[in-house]
Amino acid sequence: MLRPMVLGRKNYWGNHSLWAGHLSTAMFSIIQTCLMHKLSPRAYLAFYFDKCLKIGAAPSENDLNLLLPHNLDQETKSRLKTHR
Repeated sequence: MLRPMVLGRKNYWGNHSLWAGHLSTAMFSIIQTCLMHKLSPRAYLAFYFDKCLKIGAAPSENDLNLLLPHNLDQETKSRLKTHR
């Protein structure tokens, strides 16, 4: 799972600040979690941001837990599946 990050590390030299490193780590974690659950990362992020727009803000901690890839209902998971 770490192979893409190791191979592309020279492309990721833009992390010259602590917050950018944290953001990259979070994004890699989200992408790998989606792939583990056979979800399309692009479809999942579109789903997540759509939910945030409907709420009008970032979700609360409880709502965030419900939106994590492993907590999604089966219908949502089937809509977000990868097409491999």
